[in-house]
Amino acid sequence: MLFLAFRHIFARPKQSLLTLLGVALGTTAFITFAAIMTGFQSFIIDQLVNNDAYVKISAKEKMVTEKDLNESLFKDKIHTFWTTSPSGRQESAKINYPLGWYKKLDNDSRVVAYTPLIGAMVLYIKGGISISGKLQGVDPISQVKVTNIMNYIIAGDYQSLSGGGNKIIIGQGLLGKMGAKLNDSILISVGKADPIPFKVSGVFKTGIMTLDDTFGYAYIRDVQRALSRPSEITDIAIRLTDVSESLGFADEYGEFTDEKVQSWEQSNANILSVFSLQNFIRTFITIAIMIVASFGIYNILNILVNQKRKDIGILRSFGYDAGEIQNLFMIQGLFLGITGGIIGLFFGFVMSLYLSTLRIGGMTDKLMINFSLELYSMGILMAVAASVISSYLPARAAGKLNPIDIVRSGE
Repeated sequence: MLFLAFRHIFARPKQSLLTLLGVALGTTAFITFAAIMTGFQSFIIDQLVNNDAYVKISAKEKMVTEKDLNESLFKDKIHTFWTTSPSGRQESAKINYPLGWYKKLDNDSRVVAYTPLIGAMVLYIKGGISISGKLQGVDPISQVKVTNIMNYIIAGDYQSLSGGGNKIIIGQGLLGKMGAKLNDSILISVGKADPIPFKVSGVFKTGIMTLDDTFGYAYIRDVQRALSRPSEITDIAIRLTDVSESLGFADEYGEFTDEKVQSWEQSNANILSVFSLQNFIRTFITIAIMIVASFGIYNILNILVNQKRKDIGILRSFGYDAGEIQNLFMIQGLFLGITGGIIGLFFGFVMSLYLSTLRIGGMTDKLMINFSLELYSMGILMAVAASVISSYLPARAAGKLNPIDIVRSGE
């Protein structure tokens, strides 16, 4: 049966080759397109998860309302009317009882590590240059257990912050904008307070411009002093044993506190919704590629069945049953699909390797390409599925041909 199947395929080499190329090009296109999209998604998710935290507990901002002021200023009044309603925050946001959180997290087996944070918007000043950005106070020893910031240090030492002394590690973009360099001193201004000098003891580069151009890390005690907020923190970043538990962990902890507890999925819901759209587009393109590849195989087998009616009649008269005739043409379709898929995987891999070397601007220095086995398995499964679907109808039609009908038709 295999001999007959291959003889039919090579009897029309041009048509077989074109069909083979159609499947191969479709698989190549799928691998290349999916590798770019999923590679970029994986990069962004890695940045979102590992550069910040699996779960973050943040201070809830309390806003001033009419009710709050009525109770404190006009207790004896039955009705109070405001010409302009009060607004704004009651006070600087802070976590009210950090020690209680530390104790609870220490006793939770799901927690690998946690670290306190305090953040504020500041002005970075050097000479006549002022750049607005964010300063985050960290404990370097516990911070490296929660995030992968150490992987992005390109100059200096992140642990240099541990000793305090108004040292700062800033993004490469921010350093360049200020015209500063390692070991230079820059001024940091918070509100109306006098600017405070900080020494640049390190530089990081994540590849995300919004971080590299605006962000700085300093020892948490130094930042608390600069903000005149001793012992206060605004966030607790948490790393869990399993990232998939983040959402459930956040929901569980959020039930018994007024503070905001968010998983990385909740914090980045807008970005993940864009990924959902990308996945839908990728699925749509995959289906389109399968349809195109299927039509190629279907057409060549359909033509082959019509051209080989006489041969089918002879085989049936020799004792081949309908199932064997059907298998004869299914083997041809599967051969074209699988061979085209393997060729497509190879060229898709080569194309992905080339694209991974290209330098681009923007968020990353180069294209992030996914080379996972899952992606290539999906590519070959797509080719096999296309060949099975498109081979079935012509093969079934061939199996139904009766030698008597073929003779009567004059063939």
